[in-house]
Amino acid sequence: PGHLGATIGPLPSLLDVSAIWRSLFEVTPQVFAPNAILAILAPAAGIAIVASVLTLLAARTVEDLAGARTGSNRELMAQGLGNLVGALFGGLPVAGSPAASIASYQGGGRTRFSALWLSVLLVLGVTLAARWIATFPLAALAGVMLVVAFDLVDRAPLKILRDLRAELRLVPLVVVLPVAVGEERRRADEDQADDGEHRSVDARVR
Repeated sequence: PGHLGATIGPLPSLLDVSAIWRSLFEVTPQVFAPNAILAILAPAAGIAIVASVLTLLAARTVEDLAGARTGSNRELMAQGLGNLVGALFGGLPVAGSPAASIASYQGGGRTRFSALWLSVLLVLGVTLAARWIATFPLAALAGVMLVVAFDLVDRAPLKILRDLRAELRLVPLVVVLPVAVGEERRRADEDQADDGEHRSVDARVR
């Protein structure tokens, strides 16, 4: 831990090709057993759903920024094929990232090659600058994510609320006044009913 708290820590090396080959050929028949497949079916479906939602959110983010339509079906097909191939080499499932999409667009990326260059830069960073990346504080990454999350917020409803600020001041009055009047009328009716009962009792006693 540094002065800003915990850091990213050591990163796994991507240059260990032997580990990749071992993960590829260390497949045992037990992996394809029905019980094993059923055990991982529900978690796999959950991961697939979350990854698909993230990819669609990233596509929607790009559409909002660029004002153009994206091929959502094509994105999902490419993501599925990529995860299938990556799993053969021991890779983890991946999905589209709204944060990366915003950073790429704000950095000047306008074509599909921007995602390719982003992948190349990530690989180079992990392989060549892993020692320095490991010292980055998590607090700094959290700050970056907060800025990206703020950029994801749709500000149009906030502008509408600001324009309706004067009208919104009347909402408590409109809500509270009928309730208060109704409560006062209910109490008056109860008092009137009680008076009527008392008068009827007095009449019977006499």
